[in-house]
Amino acid sequence: MILKDNKFDIITVNLDGYIGENAVSQDRDCSYTLSQGKKAFAQVCKNYEDKISKTSSPSVKEKCVQKLSVIHNMEQSGGKEQKRIYRFCYEIIKETPVTVKCGLPQSGVKTLGFQTGKPKKKNTQKSVVCVSDCFGLDKSFDEKEMDSFLKEYGKNETFGGLIYKFMQAKKMDATEVYNNANLSRQDFYRITKPNSGVKRSTVFNVALGLRLNVEETKRLLRSAGYALNNSTFDLIIVYCIQRNYYDIEGINYFLYERGQKSLVTNGSIKVDDGNIR
Repeated sequence: MILKDNKFDIITVNLDGYIGENAVSQDRDCSYTLSQGKKAFAQVCKNYEDKISKTSSPSVKEKCVQKLSVIHNMEQSGGKEQKRIYRFCYEIIKETPVTVKCGLPQSGVKTLGFQTGKPKKKNTQKSVVCVSDCFGLDKSFDEKEMDSFLKEYGKNETFGGLIYKFMQAKKMDATEVYNNANLSRQDFYRITKPNSGVKRSTVFNVALGLRLNVEETKRLLRSAGYALNNSTFDLIIVYCIQRNYYDIEGINYFLYERGQKSLVTNGSIKVDDGNIR
């Protein structure tokens, strides 16, 4: 049963405007591929390698070597850890403003398929686009983001482990969480086991069940190898979370009205060959 209160009415009125302002029909997040993640990872590693070779500070060099070692270990571990570091590298590169570093006038260079300006004179040179330009990577990208990421995930923080951390911090028990999340007891304990698979939409169920804010939801998604994007589905959920609206039946109503798949509502996750979908 949908709980129709003031929050429900406010969200109903303003949700479409929010989606219209933020949704992108062909958003790069929605079309993200593992290949893009690998390229982004390689570029981030190259940045650290360049810094190691150029710095004269032993302490800076040591820190860079440590970071490089951790992210290489995450990649080599495979599975969720590899997907997580690939995705994060893609995110920090994608979100950095594009800067042209090709040695050509900016007015003659194409970046990401768009003309950056009209040259006053005909340019006979071929446009050259650096790898860093294609990804929107400035070599001075904010390393604090990477430091924060490694602090959270460099120690192989698991999806289940993070759920219990949030439960402890919010003083919630398992029964409260899986009831809020519309999951069965069996399914909740299954997805919190080490190396268990979890469907992306089910991560949102858990986030709503834990009453997480947007940043906490991002962290939970990353722990399962996923990330937020600008799809209509994600924007609806983010909009509700921002307004402390956690009623899954109500959120499913908003999803259904806008042609999106619903979150789990029957307390049972489909299982095929031992993998949760």
